[in-house]
Amino acid sequence: YVGRFVKKNERVVPNAENNFTNLYVKNLDQDVVNEDVLKEKFSELGDVSSCVVMRDDQGKPRGFGFICYRCPTDAKKAVDVMNGQVL
Repeated sequence: YVGRFVKKNERVVPNAENNFTNLYVKNLDQDVVNEDVLKEKFSELGDVSSCVVMRDDQGKPRGFGFICYRCPTDAKKAVDVMNGQVL
């Protein structure tokens, strides 16, 4: 996807009531080297359909990843519970 750049102050703030299933997880410890750790923890809050820890060219974790839930209510619950938690 390529689109027009929108300045931060011109961006539309998403409505908290929007349905979403994909979560961005950042500031992961370098010990979180595979998806098993994330999937195990986030599966406690709902049905995870996919999970990935992003890596650099050498295969080292980059400190962030993505979780995709099957149900938007599970994703919302995960945000509420896991935001600010240390894995």
